[in-house]
Amino acid sequence: MSLFFAVLLNQGIRGQLVYRAIYFVPVVAPTVALALLWGYLYAPNFGLFNSLLRLIGIQGPNWLGTSKWALPSVMFEAIWAGLGFTIVIFLAGMQGISQEYYEAAEIDGANFMQKFFFITMPLLSPTTFFILVTGVIGAVQVFDLPYIMTGGGPANATQTVMMYLYALAFRLQKMGLAAAVGYILFIVIMTLTFFNFKVGKKWVFYE
Repeated sequence: MSLFFAVLLNQGIRGQLVYRAIYFVPVVAPTVALALLWGYLYAPNFGLFNSLLRLIGIQGPNWLGTSKWALPSVMFEAIWAGLGFTIVIFLAGMQGISQEYYEAAEIDGANFMQKFFFITMPLLSPTTFFILVTGVIGAVQVFDLPYIMTGGGPANATQTVMMYLYALAFRLQKMGLAAAVGYILFIVIMTLTFFNFKVGKKWVFYE
């Protein structure tokens, strides 16, 4: 999604700086404020989403109060909140690609899609690799959004590893077990990062 929006914002459209600022606002906004805002949007009785659904005759669910919808709802908000950061990274990567490649491709008769798949994507692979590695690490360490929005419920549907570690350490006072979970989490992150670096050698290209 971030690559799609980054490509659109890289086309030199009017108000480009304004659109970039709009997409980046959630990144600099406080996480607590965003979580509370989306909590109101997801409210079953007066929330914006269910109000819009009622206009077309659909009874919206209790987004954060049911096991079926809680995790997708939190995931959607997390994607929206982090979209601006990856958009900016992709934009920086695309603007670092020399225009000579595109000019040579145009001379050869390449269209937009051909230039995207045969020039932009390969030369953007280091940026994609960076976002992949940092994104995986960040996903494993998610804590604040689900903790504020749902507290890990209902029925532990949105509980993450970091929330489990926090509960062990500061609620149940099982510091030894919490430390063990922390070590396991470290090993998992290191393993995933090592795997990404090994696989990345096959598809990451540098000029």
